[in-house]
Amino acid sequence: MPEGSLSTGIVGAGIGGLALSILLRKADFDITVFERSKHISEFGAGVQLSPNGIKVIRQLGVEKQITKFASCPERIVIRKAENNKVISKIPLGRVAAKRYAADFLQIHRVDLIDVLFNKACELGVNFQFGREAIVKSVNKESSLISCGENKFKFDAVISADGVH
Repeated sequence: MPEGSLSTGIVGAGIGGLALSILLRKADFDITVFERSKHISEFGAGVQLSPNGIKVIRQLGVEKQITKFASCPERIVIRKAENNKVISKIPLGRVAAKRYAADFLQIHRVDLIDVLFNKACELGVNFQFGREAIVKSVNKESSLISCGENKFKFDAVISADGVH
């Protein structure tokens, strides 16, 4: 770790927390991610990644891994519920890739989180699983996270724990 690197605690190991941990680690921050679950979540649903989201995925350095698990739909078709009449068609696939310089992809949340977690581990992000993190104090110089009897001091703390 470079001397003078900022230590940062991130509360939450979901998509947002993992993505942030990767970006900050790439900027030489010392990162610790706290997750109350004992392991990365194994539940979820499909996630749509628009072209602007794919450009973020590129910055994370995981686009190639994501495309192994994702599908690239050719279009979205919107139909009227009462009679199944087509209301609108939105071209995706090659049309979107050409227009926006990135694909529109669909991926299962579990696959996306696995790719992000593996990248974060590769970069040396520290994980604290099975620990409910409580921010005890924040001042101009440091932030303190309490996990039971353990206390962790950081230059900054970021909450990325969704609705919690």
